[in-house]
Parts: sequence; C-alpha cells; structure tokens
Amino acid sequence: MSHQLLGRAVMITAATAFTTGLFTGVANATAPMTTINSATASGGNVTVSVTYTCDPSSGAVQLTVVVSDKTSGAYGAGSATPTCNSQNHTVNVLVKPSGFGGLTFHSGDSAGISTDLLDTDGNSIGNFTLG
Repeated sequence: MSHQLLGRAVMITAATAFTTGLFTGVANATAPMTTINSATASGGNVTVSVTYTCDPSSGAVQLTVVVSDKTSGAYGAGSATPTCNSQNHTVNVLVKPSGFGGLTFHSGDSAGISTDLLDTDGNSIGNFTLG
C-alpha cells in the first residue's frame, strides 16, 4: 500500500493498521505492536506519528521508522527510545533523507513507511509496513 504526500501530509489510505511481532515472555505480557498514525512532510523531511506498546520483558530498546519516497527516490530513517510499560505511547519521529544524491521528501509523492521495535541485538520484535 502506498501513501501520497498531499499538501504537507502523507495520506494513509487504509484503515488503522497494526501488527504484532513474535513475542516470548510471561503469559500475560502485552505483545509489542506499532501503529502509524500520520506522516507530515516539511522542509524535505518527514515527521511520522507512531503509537506503540511493549511490555518491560519484551527487551525493546529502539523504535525505528523508515520512509521511502517512491517518486523522488529519497530514503531515510529515524528512531526513538520506547517506554515499555504495557501502555500505549505516541511519539513523533523525525525522518531525514539519507543525503544520497541530494534527494528529499516532497509533497504529492507516493511513499512507503515502516516501523519496528528492536531488541538489544537489533532483532525485530514488533513491526508494521505501509506501502
């Protein structure tokens, strides 16, 4: 599924979407998940609003967001440190283009967005991809 950068926002064309990753832990633990709420393009960068949840025993130490502009070819990633207490948290993650070839994110472009919760070894424990 693709999104189109309209005006200054990426328009998500699907219903609210999320996924749960493989999780091993205590029986009542909350499965790690991420939900992409919105993305706003400004000044060549994209700010992605992500809601996530993870249990303290999940081992999640990093929330990553990757944006790929399918029109301009720009690609970039950003990250945040998650608070894992079995409750929902919403963060805004700034994604800057990688700088390769001077490519940037533009309004009106089609884009793919993915999020991931990573453990200390860099393994995915809860991810979601749009586009």
